[in-house]
Amino acid sequence: MLDTAIATTDRASSILKEIGFKENVYFKNLVAGEMSLQSFRHSQEQFYFAVAHYSQPIACLLSRIKDTKQRAKLLHNLLDEHGDLNEAACHENTFKTFLASIGSNGIDDLYPSAPVLAFNTALSGACAYQEPEIGLSCLGIIEYAFADVSALIAKQIVENGWVSAATLCHYSLHADLDISHSQDLFSTVEEAWYSPERSVYAEQGLNLGAYIFDKLYRDLYR
Repeated sequence: MLDTAIATTDRASSILKEIGFKENVYFKNLVAGEMSLQSFRHSQEQFYFAVAHYSQPIACLLSRIKDTKQRAKLLHNLLDEHGDLNEAACHENTFKTFLASIGSNGIDDLYPSAPVLAFNTALSGACAYQEPEIGLSCLGIIEYAFADVSALIAKQIVENGWVSAATLCHYSLHADLDISHSQDLFSTVEEAWYSPERSVYAEQGLNLGAYIFDKLYRDLYR
């Protein structure tokens, strides 16, 4: 297994560019100032359910991975989702703190909408039933894309005055953290590109991850 992930990263970048991920209507309208705080808050309350669910597909895929080195990198990702066993730093809890900072009353009386259920179900299915390379690359491109999303959202909501830079949480962390996560995941499938039999699965996983993540934001905007 290769430790670098040049081929996988390059292909992920190409796919995100091909589908116009950075031109997603959610991000364009946020940057253009055409999204109200109320709309943003509502969409982020729904996004919470994706954050809260995210560790479950990882755990499922972890149980299916036979290679020790692959398993160790995925385990590191899973532990980080749980704040390295520090409950306060668990991503689900840091996102709740973020929601409170933008005026949310909490998610106790809310349920995931159809777009979030579709995203969570697709991701779980990829990790539970598809070839391991599909699940790994699917997770990887989501992490890879989320690094840029986090930086964009963090910058914009501070500029909008919705939250101060000093109190901003969750998104400020993920702008850097998810690049590291994506490289760990990409490195686990890098050698697949040198195998005609396995490369198709890496390609499918990257395309699936890009598709469901892009669609999630488009549907949350609508």
